[in-house]
Amino acid sequence: MSLENFGILHGLCNTKNSDEVVGKVFESAVKGKLISHLKEQENYLKVSDKIVSDKMNLIELKGTYIGYFVYPINSLKRDRVQSYRIDEMEDRFIPESMGGKGWEKGNFDCLQIINIEKPLKELTLGNHIGRKIAMQLIDLDEEEYNFIKDYDDKIKQLTLVIKNNKPLPQLSVKKAKEDLETRYTEMRDAIHDGMFQTEKRKKFPINRYDSYISWSEG
Repeated sequence: MSLENFGILHGLCNTKNSDEVVGKVFESAVKGKLISHLKEQENYLKVSDKIVSDKMNLIELKGTYIGYFVYPINSLKRDRVQSYRIDEMEDRFIPESMGGKGWEKGNFDCLQIINIEKPLKELTLGNHIGRKIAMQLIDLDEEEYNFIKDYDDKIKQLTLVIKNNKPLPQLSVKKAKEDLETRYTEMRDAIHDGMFQTEKRKKFPINRYDSYISWSEG
């Protein structure tokens, strides 16, 4: 990955597509039409990354997921970038063994954890650098939601000010950028050192996930 950001990635969900669909992606690369082919797919994800301060970057998602994540620039030096947000989803899965009802439809609060891995030689196609992306989905119960909601709300408020470049009455753009790393760290620690340390999450940390293979624009 770049020392500052990873630019724009175009991905295809390989947990929701057949081997045949995934195989056609590689065929499109041979024809020089990789990115245009990906954009036409049903389970397409675009991941854009930009620097918003000297310490933090902002990810924007379009496609199968929509919205924003933030992460520290220094995590680009590690094996993966990881970030967190709460979003509403139409599905959830809590097995009966954990007191749930299996698959359900409705409007549910879900903790989404995005993981963007470092470049993989075996996925790179010509000038298009390949990376794996995983979206871990944690279907929250009421106690879990209340535990991390305030951390998420603070990040969303800062992100709103930064991406629109417009202050709020008690929050300048400069202050929002200065506070972003601290709020990210607070949410990360609440999740890993708090929520994931409960007996429930030690037994059942992740409810479900989506996996993507993605490529840079080249």
